[in-house]
Parts: sequence; structure tokens; C-alpha cells
Amino acid sequence: NNNQNPIALQVGGSNYKELIKCSKIIKKYNFDEMNLNLGCPSKSVQKGSFGACLMKNKLIVKDCLKAMLDNFDKEVTIKCRTGIDNNSSYNFFKDFIEAALSCGINTVYIHARNAILKGLSPKENRMIPPLKYNFVRKIKSDFPNTQFIVNGGINSIDQAYEFSKKYDGVMVGRLIRSNPFCL
Repeated sequence: NNNQNPIALQVGGSNYKELIKCSKIIKKYNFDEMNLNLGCPSKSVQKGSFGACLMKNKLIVKDCLKAMLDNFDKEVTIKCRTGIDNNSSYNFFKDFIEAALSCGINTVYIHARNAILKGLSPKENRMIPPLKYNFVRKIKSDFPNTQFIVNGGINSIDQAYEFSKKYDGVMVGRLIRSNPFCL
């Protein structure tokens, strides 16, 4: 309801026709934002051809984003990683972001780590790959008109507050889930 807004709904998928259906359903429920999850590395998500594995295929991502933007009259965003597996260079990340932005999105949530698609669990993927906050700072300088919201490795409200001075925004989902009273 309006008393809870603004509120976003995160979806996963790689079939633009299904994302069109999602967009139409989401419109009815008064969400302010539809976020495409391009960051989850779990095996089940990979089997469904969504999440972080989609960072390998910019064309599918572009088709999905275009379908969402054409069918949802509010903000469409993505959440992604800084890379996947051995594709860990800044150039890989920048090329991916550039492709996503070419569709017309204006906000990107970045889990500032690579996603390792084989050999690490989702929990390990949130802790083992090194944090790359420098990638988030650099991508902001390359695309200054885009809002980049940092995620990953933020362990306290104090740290989130300090990050809020350096970045466009801070996502602290796991922190709040594990300790809601920190708010």
C-alpha cells in the first residue's frame, strides 16, 4: 500500500515473455521498482538460466531489460556482481554495465564481488571472493549519471553510514536480516 512505498520487487528470469507477464502483474500491486536479479550464483538459479550466469550473455540481459522497461511504467533496475568466474577484469564488468545501461536503466545495485558459479555455495560466494569496492567507484566515474548502489561485506550500520557518504546508496539486506534491531 502507499504507506509502505517506495518498495521494489526483485525477479529472476531469462525469458523476456515471462518477464513481460511479471511486469504486468507487478504493476497491479503498486511496486515502485522492478529489479532483475543478475547476481545469485546458486545451482538451482543457474539451472533456471537466471541470476549471475546471465552476466555471460549480454544479449539475453538486454532483451529482458527492454521487455521489462516496455511493460513496466516505473523504475527497472538490476542487481549484479563485478564479474563471474574467471571473468574478473574491470573491462568485463564495464562492458556488461554498458550493455545494461544501453537499454535505459538508471540504477544498478552491485554486489562488489565476483560470483563463482562452480565450487562455492551461495553463502561462500558472499564471503570468499574478494570485495572490489574499487570497481564500484570506477564504474561511477565512467558513468556519472547512473546511480550505483553498493552491496556486499557491509557488517554494521556504522559502516553502511560511512559507505553512504562514498556511494550513491548502500544495500544492507543480509545485515538487516541477521540483526533487524541494528536499525
